[in-house]
Formats: sequence, C-alpha cells, structure tokens
Amino acid sequence: MPSRRHPGLPHGRKSERVDDLGRIRFARTRLGDAKLAARAPAGFTSSDGTAGLKFDPSHVHVYADSLLVEGAA
Repeated sequence: MPSRRHPGLPHGRKSERVDDLGRIRFARTRLGDAKLAARAPAGFTSSDGTAGLKFDPSHVHVYADSLLVEGAA
C-alpha cells in the first residue's frame, strides 16, 4: 500500500519491534506477508505502529532459505 505522505513508497502496516544492537537499530516490520528488517535511523519511533519504507537497491539484501540471493542493483 502506498504511503499517504509519500505516494509511490510502500508503507509497512505492522511494525513489530525495533532491535537495538548498540550502534545499529533494526526495525522489524511486515509489508503484506513479507517480513522485513530495515535499518532504523537514529531517533526513529513509531507512535502508531506503522513505518514508511524507502529502498536503496544498492543496500537491499535478499535471503531465501537463510542463504543470500546474489543479484545486482
């Protein structure tokens, strides 16, 4: 579903949690049936449990059966 504030960008509906790994934080969310882990910027909060997502193809890593799927951006 597109974001209301930024048409054309996907909008995660179910932000499940934010994992704080020290210097890096990952937001665990869902986009439809797909589970995603996205690096969360400093200060990220989600008061309503949703998160807008912006994809940089050069930083997207796809895994299938716990193995990295090779590809090019």
